[in-house]
Amino acid sequence: MAIGNDSTPIIDWLLHLNWLPSTVVSADKGLTAEVDWRRPVLFKDEREYMGILTSGKEIAKPKKENHKISAYFKTLAETISDSVTAVDEAGNVVYWNTTAEETYKIKKKFILGKRIGEHFNDESVILHRILSEGRACKRGVSSSK
Repeated sequence: MAIGNDSTPIIDWLLHLNWLPSTVVSADKGLTAEVDWRRPVLFKDEREYMGILTSGKEIAKPKKENHKISAYFKTLAETISDSVTAVDEAGNVVYWNTTAEETYKIKKKFILGKRIGEHFNDESVILHRILSEGRACKRGVSSSK
């Protein structure tokens, strides 16, 4: 694409192309809410650019932290002697520890991803009420179907 000769300044090329500028962040202040993630973020100290950060790298940070927290939870859930069941807001089982397998005689592969009510009577699952109230519970199931 020609907009001039070889001596055209790069800024003129970028303006002509409607090129999005990168957000420049002070290295000592860190990221702010007004970062435009459509371009890599440039980190700069008083004198020079120090590096870049892409949206993919920024998204990887909470994913890594979530993985670490999940590993802590699973380790804790497998080392206690109580049955541990974790369900999401819809009542789908997202975690079922080994003690729960032994107690209720239901293997993880048969309950994970399923609604807790598929394996237990609705009236025996206190969990439905507790979920709607947003509370934690020690025992959510009292008897099997």
